[in-house]
Amino acid sequence: MQNPSSEKLSTNPDVDSAPVVRAATGFSIFRVIRTVVLLGIVAGGSYGIWTSLQTPPTLVQFTGRVVYKGKPVTTGGIATLRLDDQLDSATSALDSEGKFALETNGEPGAYVGRHKVVISSMTPTMPPQPLIPGVYGSMATTPLVINVSTDPKKNTLEVVLEGSLPGAGSTPPRGNALPPAAADANSDAPKTAAPQVD
Repeated sequence: MQNPSSEKLSTNPDVDSAPVVRAATGFSIFRVIRTVVLLGIVAGGSYGIWTSLQTPPTLVQFTGRVVYKGKPVTTGGIATLRLDDQLDSATSALDSEGKFALETNGEPGAYVGRHKVVISSMTPTMPPQPLIPGVYGSMATTPLVINVSTDPKKNTLEVVLEGSLPGAGSTPPRGNALPPAAADANSDAPKTAAPQVD
């Protein structure tokens, strides 16, 4: 009697000499469970990553006031750019008391993290003249940085601008910022920006 595993499956002479590969006939519940568990882990991890990428961080209220030479800056606006993500920005107009409340894409608040700040204030005349030193009007030159906390009670700031307007004196513009270590994290009192010295 001939061994069944040595039977030829093809009558084609080109294939007759090729080895015959047979599928395993044993069934293992362990392999099935292992495969299902691995697929579940991969699917769950993929869903978690996808969800975290689709859910934007929450916005937190941030308000303050801008002052130059002891008086509120009542014309213009403020804009921030989050340092962790160059696409996240917040803006606000300055009101008649120099106050602002940041908004992101029309929604109240700003994303948590450190933000570089620019402030623009010009006369309504033609040509417009700056009402504050120009150093504050560009992301490349502004020394202002704020830290938006998860606690809205800590997100109040008075920005005190320093320096002279072009042609108004020889004092070079000096900015101020809120360095991360300068703010007392446990204080509920409004923060005041301190001069940044290079």
